[in-house]
Amino acid sequence: MATKGVPGRRGGDPVSNRPDCTYARHILLSETKKIYKELFGKGPENVRLRIAGDVVVIELSRFLRTAEVRMIEQQPQKARLIKAYRQAILESMKEEVLQRVEAVLGCKVIRYLYEIDVPKNSAITVFILDKPF
Repeated sequence: MATKGVPGRRGGDPVSNRPDCTYARHILLSETKKIYKELFGKGPENVRLRIAGDVVVIELSRFLRTAEVRMIEQQPQKARLIKAYRQAILESMKEEVLQRVEAVLGCKVIRYLYEIDVPKNSAITVFILDKPF
């Protein structure tokens, strides 16, 4: 049953116009997978989300393409190239990613950090919000 809140979203706080936490978590997980698939042609197999006050942490695993995994297996020193490539793409799309996250959470992102561990096929993204979620 739909209630007042963020337009097109169920639940939420009708006063602040913010989505409820459970629904926002679901949408943010879905958006994360979608963003990676759009940018790299493959989304992560596992996404873990943690929200604590004004901090959102997203852990990704198993998101490298098969060719990237094979390259690292055969030439481990190439991991730096893959990391640089992926970070450059994410940096070029930073504003769009932040807009999408802000739209889902109903908060402004004031800091965005991203780190990738190519050999372990994992990454972590941290968003610091302007207010607790």
